[in-house]
Amino acid sequence: MEDSSLYRNPTGDFSVGEFQRNPFHYVWVKKITSSMVADQLDCTFLCVGEPKCYSFNMAAYPDSKGLYLCELLATDKYRATNKFHANATFHHYSPSSPCESDPCKNGADCVPDYEMNSYRCHCKLGFCGTHCEGRGTLILVKLGRLGVIVYNDNLKMF
Repeated sequence: MEDSSLYRNPTGDFSVGEFQRNPFHYVWVKKITSSMVADQLDCTFLCVGEPKCYSFNMAAYPDSKGLYLCELLATDKYRATNKFHANATFHHYSPSSPCESDPCKNGADCVPDYEMNSYRCHCKLGFCGTHCEGRGTLILVKLGRLGVIVYNDNLKMF
């Protein structure tokens, strides 16, 4: 939990979130909810308190009453990379993640695990390996009770 960028206690009585601002960017997905808030901290609290929230868009500029539009999202910029775009009127906030360093290769998607501060790579067809660095496909060989051995199509064991 101490290294988590987004953690919610299963009983619901304790939550922690550390979000990175992506200035003038927006994730164009369906919203969980929208609210008017006084500042970024209020929007962060709303997201951390909502179990389905993984990121949020927040207006870059206040309205005439000094409030900002806060949109809670059930995904993030890593899971919806094709929906993450530059925007002149919003900032996007996602939890800190090792995915920020772009560890996945060959067009693979980085899928963050915020509680463990880790990730896994979702490889494109034709690639394999921890970071999708290898060409080929994986072959799984089940050995009864002994478990599973994983090879790529060049018979290199993983």
